[in-house]
Amino acid sequence: MPRSDREIFNDDVTVLVRQLGLELDDLAPRDRDHLLNQARHRHLNDHEAALTLAYDHVPALLDQDVERARVLIDRLALMGRLWRDDDLVHRDLTAPLEREARAQLRRADR
Repeated sequence: MPRSDREIFNDDVTVLVRQLGLELDDLAPRDRDHLLNQARHRHLNDHEAALTLAYDHVPALLDQDVERARVLIDRLALMGRLWRDDDLVHRDLTAPLEREARAQLRRADR
């Protein structure tokens, strides 16, 4: 039986999130499916969805370990720039995500 577009998208996003250093498998299946469905509903491509989902991890990580969160934010910002340069994600999407993550980091550093 052929795989659906949804299954292919979900698998592609999961692989990209892993490349960013995170695991969607750590989320409850219901939460993971909800996030992936939101990304599809917003018509994000697989790279945009992966970056968005990865930035969604920042607040929880800031609560656990500020330094690890700082490293994650830097990694996501770098990958966002690389993917933008390759026309895989749009600046309109990545710039606000990075700004919000940096603002959350500044608040956590206080």
